[in-house]
Amino acid sequence: MKMNALGVHVKTLLPAHNVATAGAGYLPRANQAFLRVMRGIETPVPNDGKQEYRFKGFSFLLKEAIPSPLKQPKKAEKTKP
Repeated sequence: MKMNALGVHVKTLLPAHNVATAGAGYLPRANQAFLRVMRGIETPVPNDGKQEYRFKGFSFLLKEAIPSPLKQPKKAEKTKP
């Protein structure tokens, strides 16, 4: 994703909540976490009327759960001829 490509140019992240700054090392972790959310691997938990996706050391707090457009379709079962 585009976020990961920025990693070599980013020195500091400015998250919206909890901490004023975060090291650039969080960018690849945030990218991987976001991909897990988009693929439907992670499940949000309700948090004060919003949806929170929790990860080790950070979380995404969203107005609502996001649909999973990148969710991998199930493979069709092979049938015997």
